[in-house]
Amino acid sequence: VDGLPPVDQVVAMDPPAGTELAVDQPVTLKVSKGNQVLMPNLIGQVHTDVLQMLANAGITNAPTVGPAIDSGADGRVVQQDPPANTPVNRDGTITVNYGS
Repeated sequence: VDGLPPVDQVVAMDPPAGTELAVDQPVTLKVSKGNQVLMPNLIGQVHTDVLQMLANAGITNAPTVGPAIDSGADGRVVQQDPPANTPVNRDGTITVNYGS
């Protein structure tokens, strides 16, 4: 499953731990793909810093730049998707909007 834990780490099982089972009863394990990281907070950053922060976080795709937002924060990120501290796939789509 998509997840923050390292690849192949068990993140869930069915039935849950401590459940009594018959000898031949199956147990299903869900393991992490290790393909997610926490999205950094890009608000207030300029484009070159955004690229570096995403690379440092392990995100492999360049961000999509959305329409500029009239905010007075000329050239700095004023909106991002997904939001900071959200799990995101390393190859996921990141959208940033810069102030104008």
